[in-house]
Amino acid sequence: MKFGKLFEVVKGFLSVYYKQSLIGLAAAAVTATAVTGTVIAVNSNSSKVVAEETSEATIETEEITENEETTEETLEETTEVAADTDAVTEEDTTVTEEKILDMIASGTVEVIPIEELEVAEVDTSNKDEVMGGGNVDLVDNSDEVTTTQPTTQAQTSEATQSQETTNTTSQETSSTQQETTSQQETTTQAPTTTAAATTQASAEYSTVVKGIDVSKWQGSIDWNQVKASGISFVMIKCGGRYTGDGGLYEDSYYRQNIQGALNAGLKVGIYFFSQATTVTEAYEEASLCVDLIKDYNITYPVAFDWESASGYRVASANLSTTALTEICETFADTVKSYGYTPMIYFNRTDWRNAVNTSVLTSKYKVWLATYYTAYYYTSTDWQYGNSRPYYSDIPYCMWQYGVTNVVPGISGYCDMDLALFDYN
Repeated sequence: MKFGKLFEVVKGFLSVYYKQSLIGLAAAAVTATAVTGTVIAVNSNSSKVVAEETSEATIETEEITENEETTEETLEETTEVAADTDAVTEEDTTVTEEKILDMIASGTVEVIPIEELEVAEVDTSNKDEVMGGGNVDLVDNSDEVTTTQPTTQAQTSEATQSQETTNTTSQETSSTQQETTSQQETTTQAPTTTAAATTQASAEYSTVVKGIDVSKWQGSIDWNQVKASGISFVMIKCGGRYTGDGGLYEDSYYRQNIQGALNAGLKVGIYFFSQATTVTEAYEEASLCVDLIKDYNITYPVAFDWESASGYRVASANLSTTALTEICETFADTVKSYGYTPMIYFNRTDWRNAVNTSVLTSKYKVWLATYYTAYYYTSTDWQYGNSRPYYSDIPYCMWQYGVTNVVPGISGYCDMDLALFDYN
């Protein structure tokens, strides 16, 4: 009997202990559920606090997620705007013919820095890639020429003044007609200068003076001898564009030539050998030209020397007269905007057939290449009093008349020129 009662007591105790264990496990389950975000309705204060904190954490998590999504959208929009801006910037910096012409028309021209131009490191130009290297225009004047000894500048000054003051109303001879043309083409003008350009002489007057044009092919020159021989000015090649691949280059003797000529007291002009087939290429050439000459005292014109011959890249371009005229204008107006006097060089055939002659001659100085046979690869020089060509449609003010070997200080041949103007 006693044993039965003891059994019942033990059984009851175990039953109570079992129930308490279940309650403990349930509480633990509630706590674990609250931590993971699942709320279970349990009648205890601690469970309610856990549920509230879990709810707040869930709201904050949702807000953070929304903010992250908004940030990502903003970043995407910003990236798109940046891409659009880059595209616009790239488009604005692209050099087009329209932009070049608009810039020139505005009167404010900015040349391409030499660092941004693709200029050959070494000058590999050949003997055809110089002034007069293209098609040659020859005129037979052998019957007109009397060979005399070269005279100095001082000895010819009186004759020069007499020749250039001829009455321009008389039209009886071709010589007098030429005097009229030279008077019309050499009226006084004061070139505009800018801070970037070296100031040119301010006053121009009519006269006849002897000059030469040179490049690397004349080699080292004794400029003091050249000056003493009666040469007044020199047109120096500063660079060019190759007739084949169209690359730009600086004449390898340019700096030596210009420094020597200036030191000797000669008046200096410049020419650039062009093979431009577009306005853009002419603008590149003018940019290189300005970059090369900006640190020197240039007192004579800056000439655009465009030439063509079989095998030249321009020969296959088939440029219209309008297109080539625009190319000439681009070069001339670009150098003019930097304070230099522009000049255009052609032989007689190209002046009459390749460009709009009247447009160019009305705006720029004209350099004509027409060689007299008496002075073409001979030892005979033009003398004051000898004849000059006259063409009513080509009112030139500089004449490249031949190629001779008579200039002291130069070993071999060089191009010979007359200018129908000079500067004080």
